[in-house]
Amino acid sequence: MNIYDLQGLVFEGGGERKGMDGIVVGIVGMEVMFGSDRKGSLDAEEQVGKAHARASELEKQATIEAQQKEKEALQARANEAEKKIKELGLTIEKVLESALDAQSLWLHLYVDKCISLYFRHMLLDKLLNKRRKEAEDRARVVDVQADFQQAGLNVDTPAWMHADSENNEA
Repeated sequence: MNIYDLQGLVFEGGGERKGMDGIVVGIVGMEVMFGSDRKGSLDAEEQVGKAHARASELEKQATIEAQQKEKEALQARANEAEKKIKELGLTIEKVLESALDAQSLWLHLYVDKCISLYFRHMLLDKLLNKRRKEAEDRARVVDVQADFQQAGLNVDTPAWMHADSENNEA
């Protein structure tokens, strides 16, 4: 395993910190070991410092990548929630429209029925008043006939009383 393999493991981890310390120690050790062979001018402490700096840099990069992935996931969830809210809003709007249409229809039917009942009542009231007046007129005629008969006068029943009686009997 070389430095590039260890760096690849850090990048593949995607922010996972398990075993990160072991990888850093391995990188430091390999850089010290290979670094002294390749570059004789740098001493071991410089190599260790550089390795620590590189490990720290890789750790920060992994943390940033993990945060970015988390941010993207949260944004996707927020977008999905917003989409569902819009869908629910449309569904509620349709339900309310349907309820209002049903209420409107019911109200129109109710008003039509009330108007119909009002006019029926008015017609029945007129008919009842007409029948009362006719009954009162008959009663007056009968009273007048009785008065005439008591006075010894013979008066025939008016024709309109006969015609109306025949209509009532039919």
